[in-house]
Amino acid sequence: MEFVNHQFPTAALPIGAVVTASGTGAEMNGGAVITNEGKKMKTGLLAFAPRFAVLDPAYTASVPRMQVLSGAFDTLSHAMETYFGSSDQDNVSDDVALAVMRNTVVNMRRLLKDINDMQARGNLMWDSAMAENGILKVGRMTDMQTHQIEHQLGAYTDCNHGQGLAVIHPAYYRHIVKDAQGKFTRFAQEVFGADTAEAGVEALAAFIKECGLPTKMNELKSKVEICKACYYCKKAGECIQQDDVPAILQQMTEADVIVLATPVYFYTMNGQLKTLIDRCLACGAKLTDKEFYFIATAAAGKEEMERTMDGLPGAKISGLIYGAGAWQLGEIQGNPAMQQAYQMGKEID
Repeated sequence: MEFVNHQFPTAALPIGAVVTASGTGAEMNGGAVITNEGKKMKTGLLAFAPRFAVLDPAYTASVPRMQVLSGAFDTLSHAMETYFGSSDQDNVSDDVALAVMRNTVVNMRRLLKDINDMQARGNLMWDSAMAENGILKVGRMTDMQTHQIEHQLGAYTDCNHGQGLAVIHPAYYRHIVKDAQGKFTRFAQEVFGADTAEAGVEALAAFIKECGLPTKMNELKSKVEICKACYYCKKAGECIQQDDVPAILQQMTEADVIVLATPVYFYTMNGQLKTLIDRCLACGAKLTDKEFYFIATAAAGKEEMERTMDGLPGAKISGLIYGAGAWQLGEIQGNPAMQQAYQMGKEID
């Protein structure tokens, strides 16, 4: 109804919610998330809140350990995304959000010691409810950017929601931390006991690792097979392989702008990106009018990276960024290429 007719419901059957896996806070509002696995679409929808909700941690006893921790991280994410939303003026909602974040971290660490700690599970249920019952959002505008990114990521991988958020949050916060130093500093001090804004982001990343949640995209198990050179696509107009690539290619053909990024290990793009480009054989003609932006990082200089583009003959390249001098993990931070990429993104029409 919302997506086909662009209409929101005005009436609904009354429902109640008995929570068996906490984290989403959906029992406290009218929001939900739905996935169309066939079309690789995952998005939110709005309806009506339940008439009543039952929150008993005993009902979560059979939930697997990783799902419990993933759900709890979703709670932490809800509070963080609300806290870092507009406006930048401090208010009561911020104090409550910081308390919910701090309590969530404390009780997740309790579960790391004893996954059957029912008091910790009960506290996390309460945190989940508080994060999404509307109280934290009073006086704030939230766009839930990390959630929106994860919804698209989740549509293409087999990760659950909390795991996808765990991968995205530190990377995104490293990108925006300088734009909200005050709020990030307070977050660092009150949630993780860190001194600076940047230290708070790294404390969050360390906490994610401590919980055993994924920290890298390749841990989310997206499936991209190599091109088999069967040329079925030349006859049928589509790839015969039933992995994640056909849906990715569909998104590429519908996009106006495509950004490709890769580390350079031996004077060319990495294997994963080259494999995806090889699979573009199935839709190459449909990509000729697309604007391509290409970002590469390497320990070597720009000259050594320029040959990386040889793998994209005929592409309409609208922008190139070379992050030279990045040998070890994390060395790209502070590199001029980061600001160049940010500025280039702002200038895309």
